[in-house]
Amino acid sequence: MLKKFIILISLIAIISCDQDDEITINKEPGTFTGTVLPLGIQAKITLKQGAKEFSADVNENGLFVITDLMPGVYVFKVSANNYGSHIRENIKIEDGEGYDIGLIELTDMPNPLFMASPCNEEVNTFQYNPSLYFYFNKRMDLNTFENALVISPTTEILSIDENSDTFSNVYRYYVKLNLKAGENYNVKLDSALKSYSGESLEFPYTFSFSTIPFMISAIDTTLINSAKDPIRVSFNNYFSANLSKHIVIEPDIELDATNRYNDLVVLLNSWLPDTKFRLTILKSLTDYEGNQLMTDTSIAFTTPPITIVETSPLDKQQFVPRSKMFEIKFNYMLDENSLFFGECITIEPAIDLTIAVSSFNNRSIIYLQHQGLEPKTKYTLTINQKLKDYFGNNLEEDFAFSFTTM
Repeated sequence: MLKKFIILISLIAIISCDQDDEITINKEPGTFTGTVLPLGIQAKITLKQGAKEFSADVNENGLFVITDLMPGVYVFKVSANNYGSHIRENIKIEDGEGYDIGLIELTDMPNPLFMASPCNEEVNTFQYNPSLYFYFNKRMDLNTFENALVISPTTEILSIDENSDTFSNVYRYYVKLNLKAGENYNVKLDSALKSYSGESLEFPYTFSFSTIPFMISAIDTTLINSAKDPIRVSFNNYFSANLSKHIVIEPDIELDATNRYNDLVVLLNSWLPDTKFRLTILKSLTDYEGNQLMTDTSIAFTTPPITIVETSPLDKQQFVPRSKMFEIKFNYMLDENSLFFGECITIEPAIDLTIAVSSFNNRSIIYLQHQGLEPKTKYTLTINQKLKDYFGNNLEEDFAFSFTTM
């Protein structure tokens, strides 16, 4: 029995050996393709796997192809003169399959830099805490940053700060500068800048930008609806000055110019109603750096006429208490003589009214008192054109509102 068992095992071993000799593994080569922009550049494509290197050129349409690649993991690189290279690792070529890396667009940014702001030849509008912004795909050595950065005309570098997102491999650096308004600047970031791994920029990167001059960015007169409403004048830079010396208004009225929030002027005046004004801000006004405005700036506007801005009760209001006192608010001060002696207020159905006037900030409120209203009755109160403002201008048209009592 033992002899038969040994013979059986020997036969199995012989059969197994014969089968192994017949097994072969065939690996099919794969291909690697993609597109490189911009068109027309002499880009070089390489794939590396250890000591092995495969290369290709792009055609007129930016396409490239590398064939006969054995399955495995490769490192991809595309480079061209005066363009930053693009590197991608862990390119896995499968057995007998193609790998399309897609669209690769090269820029004039030297690797590992991939974005900078402001853009080249940009007219930059910033004036508050101006900064240059650099974005890298590797963490850079701050100790090498200031020596690698050359700015002309020479300006003070206030600080260089890092704000990075290591999860997405984006490393941001903010260079705060002391810039002047209306100046052209040239910036060079050279290969003295290194990453923490010792990698230098592929080549120096240069760009230029301009700061805008000290200027008025907006004048808003739409806020003027009553006697004490403001004009707001916004500037693109901080300033500190006696504003009243640099502002002229015609017709001449008392002017109160206040510096608010560092970049906003609020002009508080007692406006004349229904009057055309011209406001001029003189070019002698300077920002905090001493930069003057480029020109005098003028704007013309017309103030609104006397009008009723609010009533109580409201027009068409229901369920008004029968003891309710009426209030009528105006945008300017009234001529009280026209109110008391001009028979300019009537009410239907007619009731006796006692009139009182209060004025504040050159605006008036009429108070109408009575002995009581009839229940469930609709009243209509009318202020006619006989009413005048403090300067003698009549109300442009009759004003009426109605309400119904409880």
